[in-house]
Parts: sequence; structure tokens; C-alpha cells
Amino acid sequence: MALLTIATVLVTMRLGHSLYGPREGLVAGLLTLASLGTIEIGRSGMGDVPLFFLFTLAAWALWEALTTARPGWWGVFFAATGVSTLAKGPFSLILIALFGTLVRFAVRPRPLAALRHPLALAGLLVGVPAVVSWPLGLWRNELLGEWCRFFVVHENLGKFQDQYYPPSVLVEYLLVILFPWFPLVAAALWIPLRAGGYRDPRVALPPAWVAAVLVFHAVPATKLQHYVLPAMSGCALLVASAASRLIRRCALRGRARDRRGDGSPGVRARRSGPSAGRAGGLVAPVEADAARGRAPEGACERQPRRTGGTGQGAAREDRRPVGGRSRQAALMPLKRAFECSARR
Repeated sequence: MALLTIATVLVTMRLGHSLYGPREGLVAGLLTLASLGTIEIGRSGMGDVPLFFLFTLAAWALWEALTTARPGWWGVFFAATGVSTLAKGPFSLILIALFGTLVRFAVRPRPLAALRHPLALAGLLVGVPAVVSWPLGLWRNELLGEWCRFFVVHENLGKFQDQYYPPSVLVEYLLVILFPWFPLVAAALWIPLRAGGYRDPRVALPPAWVAAVLVFHAVPATKLQHYVLPAMSGCALLVASAASRLIRRCALRGRARDRRGDGSPGVRARRSGPSAGRAGGLVAPVEADAARGRAPEGACERQPRRTGGTGQGAAREDRRPVGGRSRQAALMPLKRAFECSARR
């Protein structure tokens, strides 16, 4: 069981990596590992530990199947869903179907033609016999009627006659198994709600996960603490989603602050000296250009042209005004700079 718990942590980490990124996946895996439910229930021999692993694996496979073009994920999803019935009975099918329905409405999937792929059919060949083996084994041992009377009739209709646990007790159980980081769940729910981020399927996936587990176990009369164990990975992904949103928001604010800093008066004053030139995006004075031996801006738009004719014989400058000045006046600083350099 401990190995299955470690595998669940790794699958949660990989799902968080697919949803948000490597850092957020690491956060989700560490939160799942550092939980009271993992430490207390993860080492036990109850059937909820295999269900925890298989449900997390099915959720990961379903997300990849709906968002990528690899049909092999459908095979993993069908196989994990079918084998999960061997852990807690055929009711795990209802749990995974409820979760899949919520995810289906949140995600705009690719065409389902991939279900006819050989890998998807191989997953069905693994999952269907696992589902059928449970009621077939009960029927062969003449226990099917007793199982139906207890789990179907007593657990659902008998709750109006025997002791009934309210659904709110599931929230209490969830807070216990999420110790010590359960306060982060409330903050993680509030951050996307305030920003309207639940329209993003990646953000809507963890709340749908937790809601499916709580709604499914709210129906039976008996409610035990380990029933909400599959919701723990969903809560860890919910916190990782909020962390991802905060990281992106802080990064955007930092970039905006840097852009504002580039245009601030202090930066402009530091860049407006004679040594700034055009590197800072500002126009340097004419004297600074002349000191470098470079013609000022706009002074050399046209090269001096030679004129034909016997009487002239020399280069004649174009004296058209440049920037409100004649070309000769614009070239005077450059001429003085060359004369100073020649004297040196």
C-alpha cells in the first residue's frame, strides 16, 4: 500500500506538470505527500488506497485523452476505471463517470474518433473483464443478493431509518486529512473565483474533482473518514493552480514595473548626458556628436555632389536647409571637430 501511495504522489505531480507547469506539479506532489491522510491512511490495508491511486490515474489519463491527440490515453483511462472496481466495487464506476461528466463540460475535447484506435480498444479489453468479474464472483458464491441488500438498499433507503450522517461531516473529514495545509484550500478557491478564472478548464478541473468525490459520498448513510481520500489530490492541484496564477500575476506586475521604470524621469535624466547618445533612445546634443567626430543628426542626408562644367571644377555643396538650417551651418560643428583633431 505504501508503494501505491508513492505512485499516487508521482501521478499527481505529473498531472500538475501537464496542467500548470513543473513547479506547480512539484507543489501538488509535495502537498499530497505532506498530508495527514497520506501518512495515516496511505500505509493501511484498506481498499481506499488502491482506489485513490486508480482514480488519480484515470483523471490524468482522461485529461490527456481530451486535450491531446494520443489515443493511448483512452486505453489507460478504460483500464484504470475497470480495475478500480476491484478495489471498492462497481460504485467506483459511478464516481469516475461523475467526474468525467464534469470534465467533459469544462473541456472542449477533440473528436472522439480516437476511441476506435487499437490502444483504446486494448484498454477496454482490460477494463471490461475487471468490471464483470466483481458481480460474476458474487453471483457464483451466491452473495450477490446479500450485497445488493446491504450496499444498495440499506445504504441508500435505510438512511431514513438508521443513524444518518449529514453531508457536512465529509467536509470535516476532508479538513482532517488535509492537515496541516487545509487553510490553503480556502484561499485557492477564492483566488480564481475573484478573477473569473474558472472559465479555464485547467482551473476548473480540481474543483470538479473534489465536488465529484463529495457529492458521490454524500448519498450513502454511512460516511467514514477514508471515503474522501481520493479528493486529496484534487485539493493539492487546486492549491497548485492558485500558486500558478499568483506566480504569473507577480511576473506580469514585475514586467509592468520594469517598463514604467524605463520611462521614469530619473532614468531619463541618467540617460540624457553627453555619453548617452542614441543608445538610450534619446537625441544627443549637436556638440556631443561633434565631439565624437560624427555629423549631427540630419546634417548628412545627402552627400556633396560634383558639378560638371569647366568654370567650376570643384565640389559644390547643396545648400538646401536641413532642419530649419542651411547645410553649411549644419556642418560647421563637424568641421570644427575635424580641425581640432588635426591640430592635436
